[in-house]
Amino acid sequence: MAAVLHRTLLGCALASVGACGGTKDDTGAPTGACPTFGQPESLAVVDSPDIDEASGLAASARFDGVFWTHNDDGDGVLYAIGEDGQVRARLRIPGVDPVDWEAVGSNGDGQLFIADIGDNEQERADITIWQVSEPEALDGDVSAGVASPIVVSWPDGPMDAEAILVDPTDGVLYVLSRDPQAAQVLRIDPGGAGTAEVVLTLDLDTGPLAGTGAVRDATFTDEGAVLLRMSDAIFWFPPAGNVLDTLQGTPCAAQTPQETDGEAITATPTGYATLAEGNQPVLWHVQMETP
Repeated sequence: MAAVLHRTLLGCALASVGACGGTKDDTGAPTGACPTFGQPESLAVVDSPDIDEASGLAASARFDGVFWTHNDDGDGVLYAIGEDGQVRARLRIPGVDPVDWEAVGSNGDGQLFIADIGDNEQERADITIWQVSEPEALDGDVSAGVASPIVVSWPDGPMDAEAILVDPTDGVLYVLSRDPQAAQVLRIDPGGAGTAEVVLTLDLDTGPLAGTGAVRDATFTDEGAVLLRMSDAIFWFPPAGNVLDTLQGTPCAAQTPQETDGEAITATPTGYATLAEGNQPVLWHVQMETP
């Protein structure tokens, strides 16, 4: 199979899904066109005894056809998996004491951000996002060398979160809270620490996101669009120049693979890939053609 991280067709039948996104005209109707989404394609089962509670997914910026994932309970390791579901390398993160790893993001330039942001009981005084570099080669066990912690507290006290966005244009980090009614979008300056800033709240009770659950993950596309992975759906937000304007646009409903506890999403040059939490999850890919 051709690598999904190259701009080659996967042979999926393409089907238009969802309402149109983009800007609106004077009547309130959307004027932009939605992408064309292919049917979800199962690439492989991630069948490794080391990955028993998969959570988080980020396409590698250095290695074609490779994704980074990790266990939800946090064993201090990022796993590089191929499109065949096989583990290519284990990137061990020095000095970490994982609590609840929920997501991993990439800035598109070889920097990975591991989000230790889970807090089901809402009792953590602060959270940590670890910044590490992708290794120069994938060869068995590899040490990340230096791991830089970004320790942050939330402005309104403890909260649960599972999604991180890394803006490739300026390195700013955004965390989205796991609230099924109203998801807060919090800004964390690159290299910063202290208290995150709430910059936007997404209404999940009304509008196109209503009834789709909480935000589970998020990712940027090469074009600057945002994909939101909800509990029960995936949405594509058309690019609008910056994160806040993009997330306030009218989204398109995308194809959602049939997964139990679908949690992770990452953009690829030809679409997006998803991975569910748990043991032996399926690595899915959806081809996407933007208008």
